[in-house]
This record gives sequence, C-alpha cells and structure tokens, in this order.
Amino acid sequence: METWLKRAGYTTEDLARMRHIHVAGSRGKGSVCTLATSMLVRHRASSGGSSSKESKVGTYTSPHLISPRERIAINGKPVSQAVFAEAFFELWDRFTKAAINEGMSASDAETATSKPYFFRFLTIMAWHVFLKHGISDVVMEVGIGGEYDSTNVLPPEAVSVSVITPIMYDHITMLGGSRAEIAWHKAGIFKPGVRAFTCVDSESKQVTKAIQDVLISRAKEKGTDLTMVPSQKGLNTKDNTGAIKPDIRKFKHSFNGALQVLAIMAVREHLGLKSDTMTVSEALQEMPPAVIQGFEEAQIRGVFEVIEEKDIIWLLDAAHSTGSVRIMGPWIQEILKSPDEQVILVFSQQVRETKAILTSLVRSMKDFLKRKNVLNTIILARNDVEGQAKNVEREDALKTFLGKTSGKLHEGCIIEARKNMADAIMSARKAAAAMKNGNTKPKVLITGGHRCVGAALRVLEPESLS
Repeated sequence: METWLKRAGYTTEDLARMRHIHVAGSRGKGSVCTLATSMLVRHRASSGGSSSKESKVGTYTSPHLISPRERIAINGKPVSQAVFAEAFFELWDRFTKAAINEGMSASDAETATSKPYFFRFLTIMAWHVFLKHGISDVVMEVGIGGEYDSTNVLPPEAVSVSVITPIMYDHITMLGGSRAEIAWHKAGIFKPGVRAFTCVDSESKQVTKAIQDVLISRAKEKGTDLTMVPSQKGLNTKDNTGAIKPDIRKFKHSFNGALQVLAIMAVREHLGLKSDTMTVSEALQEMPPAVIQGFEEAQIRGVFEVIEEKDIIWLLDAAHSTGSVRIMGPWIQEILKSPDEQVILVFSQQVRETKAILTSLVRSMKDFLKRKNVLNTIILARNDVEGQAKNVEREDALKTFLGKTSGKLHEGCIIEARKNMADAIMSARKAAAAMKNGNTKPKVLITGGHRCVGAALRVLEPESLS
C-alpha cells in the first residue's frame, strides 16, 4: 500500500497531517462512523465556524448503498460528482505517469493494469480528497479485517483512537473460521501509544473470553492501551444523572447501546477530552453540548430506515448476519399497529450463510411478536437492480428450504423467487395491494445486506444519488 501511496504522490507522513478515528469490527462499524462524524461536525462548527478548515470532517466508509460517492464524505455529505470525478482522474493520471516512470509502455500504463484495485484506489482517493480540501479530522472505516487492510497503512501519528466493534463471523475465507481468529485480524489496527476501545459481546461466555484474550494479547503486542466497553442495550436518558439518551429508534436495539458508547469514547479521545481516571458512565456525562447535539442528529441510511408512500410503508435495514437480523423482531414489533397485522419480506443475500441468516430473521419475528404468521409473503430476490439473471437456483433452493421448514417458522406464507430487485419490488407492491386492510398501510421489510438495501433504494428512489 505504501508503494501505491508513493505512486499517487503521497507518503505516510502526509497522512499524519490528518488525525483519524480508525474503526474496525464486524457489526456496527457504519453506525460508529456515522455517530462520530455527526458529533465531530457539530463540535467543529460550534468552535470554528462552518467555513474554517478545522470545521471540516472527512469520512470514509464502505460499502455504498447507491453510489460510490457515498464512501467519501465531507461534513457528513457525500462528495459531489465534480469532486469525485476530478479526484478520480487526477489519481488515474498520477498512477499512469508513475507506471511510465517505472518502465511500463505508455499504452499499457493508460490501462487499469497500472492502477490499484477498487478498494485500494478509493482509499487513496479519499485521502487525496481530504488533503486537497484541508481536512484535519477523519473518521475511517476498515474494509476487511484490519491487519492487512488498505486503511492500515496509517502510521501511529495519524491515528487519534482505534475502535473495534463487536466481532461476528465475517469474511471467514479470508479472516479465519473462529471469532478469535477474526479478532486477531481486527486488532491489527492497534497502534503503539494510541488508545483503543472495544466491546466484546457473545451469547457464549467461552467465545467472549476467547475474543477478549486475543484482543488483550494483541494490545500488549502493539503497545496499545485497550479499554473494554461493557455491552449495553441502550444509553440512559439525559435526566438528573446527566447521561445521554438518543431519541432515535434506530439506535435503541441490541448491541447498539455499546456502539453508541464506543463512538462517544472515540470522539472524547479524538478531541483530547481524556477519560483516564473516569468510568465510562462518568465520561458519557461530561460531553460538550455541541457533541451531544451531533449525537442526537445522526442519521444512517439503510439502518432502520422507513420510507412512507401513499399506500405502502417500506422498512429497510442492511443487517447481514445471524446476529444483526435478530433485532428485526423488536423493530417490527414497534412498527406494527395491531396484533394480527402482517409484513411482506423482501430478502436478498448472495454471499454469506443465507439459510442461517434467513432462519434467524424469521425466528426473530416469531419470537418477539409471539406468533408464527407475522409474514404474509416472502420474496427471495437477487440484488441486481434490473436485468435477467441466468438463473435463480440459489433463490429457488431457499424457497424449497423455507417450504420444508414453514411449519416451524411461519404459517400460510406465500414464498416467491425473483430474478432482480425491480421484479421483487413489483411483487411486493402487488402483495401489499392484496393485503391492504382499512386505513392501515401494508408494511414491506427489505433486508439482507447493503447490496440488497442499495438495490432496493435505486428502485424506490431512482433519482436520489447518481
């Protein structure tokens, strides 16, 4: 990665001109990045003015929902098409020139063979944009793992704090088949002399201890002061104790309390509001008003998102693991207005352990609503926006799987398979029209991952972000 940086005209010393909150983990990285960004933007605006360099906050996250521009944001907003295109071609030309200087022919140097692969290119491009716009505060999300991730070229001087969110089974072909192995990779972002915060939470005490042991060992190896944040279901209200409570539904459910604490502790450390002698609870109570305001204003697309149309309500969440889909149950429980109301499910997940994720999702519905017939229709789709896939064998296999287990998971549910998201949305609209009852708008839950939700948003909001 340092070689590619050099070809782009940068060194790690250039990266140290910015201070990064570096975020790894399996679940909730995006939530932590969004919260941290919102808090920093508000804080910088209150102390430096919207036009000052100090007020600008850069954010680099992945994957995107609709457009790659979402990955590179300034003050919480995706960069414009003009900024994105200009940065892309500036780097393209730099890589081309570097390849020619290294002996490659001009014709070959002009092609993609002289360029880094997609994620590495965009990572360098994010730093290029941030440096060009005079940004000093950056919230940066790891792509995969940590130890060997492109973002981990950051030197210790460039990192103000490291964060590791709860670790689940994640990219197991690359990171290993156990959570302890995965934890080793995530902890690769630890830096000497840089404080780190993490939360370890598992249904198994044995697994929790195994992860903790790895993280503690890696922290010692890297010379990192590691703080374990206890798992919390949510934060207390901003009452007579002074603690914070976000009045935002999307942050209320399982694990998210710990994610909120991780984000707040990271921002405190980044701003120099040291908490060495404070408990986590005490640290949370002593937050500047602007930071609290930013916390409460944070918005995440594709996370407990509700889009209301005239005759239908779309519920979108990018949950993509057996653990993360379990929170669908309590969310849907809050959404439904009557004890017999049903939901249409559009599900797409083409990479991970789909059967286990889908089973966990449907069981969560049944367990929290105390009935099997929550789902009126299940539509299994590929996450292609349009076009005809060569086959839907995976979706048909899931349909068969659900059919065989329907007695355990749901009753009287219609199961369909569709070749793309546009067809799935059309089927959901037809199912919603058929089940409409009185003034209650039918609800459609779309989940299965970022690609699923992104494809759905491109169908529902084709003009939203090109």
